[in-house]
Amino acid sequence: MNRPLIKSSWIGEGALIVGSILLALTAEALWNNSQERAAEKELLATVYSELLASKDDLQREMGMHTGDLNAATKLLEYTTSQDMTVLPAETAAWPFYLFSTTNLDTGALNGALASGQLDNVSNLQLKARLGAWPSVVAEFVEEEARAARFVDSIRPVVSPYIQTPRVMDALGSESPLPEIATAESIQFLKSIEGQNLASVRVSIESSAMRDAERLLNLIEELLDLIETELNLPPRNP
Repeated sequence: MNRPLIKSSWIGEGALIVGSILLALTAEALWNNSQERAAEKELLATVYSELLASKDDLQREMGMHTGDLNAATKLLEYTTSQDMTVLPAETAAWPFYLFSTTNLDTGALNGALASGQLDNVSNLQLKARLGAWPSVVAEFVEEEARAARFVDSIRPVVSPYIQTPRVMDALGSESPLPEIATAESIQFLKSIEGQNLASVRVSIESSAMRDAERLLNLIEELLDLIETELNLPPRNP
């Protein structure tokens, strides 16, 4: 007579136990998910700060490269001009300009990429753009290194013609750079060798600037995506 009641009670208790276990597992999953989400936000906030600083550094370095490219372009124009009688000192000293490789201080981002921490980023678009970071940076750094190698290689060739005390003294001071025009420097720059050196430098600097702009665009895109993800106020342009 009591067996159906006992069986019913046993089923009810079993269902209660199973329900409690499922509830506990769900609560644990929600807790773990909230912890992972909090860790993700903290990491993205750190990456955001790094990217802001890197953007400033890159724009500063691009300004220098722009000046270098302009000087190289002017030098190339002088080498093919029939009217060249005066050579601006900043153009004459152009082969000696050598800027340090841009320092992108993105240790947290690089570490997160290497360790796989960013594999769980919930925003798939942001995750994909973060994944593009290493290759874009590598291309830009290589172009800067190529420019540096070229400068080092041409110094011995060019210095006998245009490394005069007057030019080098002016480069070390804040006074306006003088104009110079020596028969030797003009003859060299108008030679096939001089024209080739100027042409190659323009090509290298143009390529470096393209890669720098590509990297800057990626930084801007990542900053926008992280702002949206973290509900940050829009930054100043």
